Amino acid sequence: SHTLGIMQSGYNVDRILEISDEIKQTNCYHFIRNFPNIPIILPSEWKSEGYVDTLAKDTEYDLFFANNPCSGLSRININASADNDVNQYFYDVINNIHKIKPKRFLMENAPTLVTTGFSILKDITELLGPDYYINIMNDNAGNHNVPMIRPRTIITGYRKDLYKGAPLYNPDKQPMTTVKDAIGDLYDDEFAKQIDN
Repeated sequence: SHTLGIMQSGYNVDRILEISDEIKQTNCYHFIRNFPNIPIILPSEWKSEGYVDTLAKDTEYDLFFANNPCSGLSRININASADNDVNQYFYDVINNIHKIKPKRFLMENAPTLVTTGFSILKDITELLGPDYYINIMNDNAGNHNVPMIRPRTIITGYRKDLYKGAPLYNPDKQPMTTVKDAIGDLYDDEFAKQIDN
């Protein structure tokens, strides 16, 4: 769903660097069926020597988007901590941003990135701060026509050699959307009457 949002924003998604070699048969299955021309690059390939370096040489990227797993910081995880093994993905992202040097980057993660994961957030700003203007914002998916309350931490970066600073965001908050607002038009009255009888 994040990739669809990036595409709807007008970006051409040229590849997705995934987090596990098994993901093609699980989470990515339907995406691959619907978007067969967008390659899914598995870690066995993109973590190999030179793959990301080659990307940096071939193209100047407008945007690098990362949606790391948030289970290592999640409030529902009793073992949540900045040291959780899942949080290694943040450092993969930092490393890839260093190598690829996109004009902009965007990361989205759990709201606890600013509390439980503060040391990770500090590393992001210290390691990427010399090259990027960085913005950190807490937002809520419910503000943007999503029928759920889902607080998120959003981090953006703008390359200092291309921009005079990072814009300050003031999200255009929309009225709260209900599930009925989102999918109510899918309800079939005639079918419902048959079930009720």
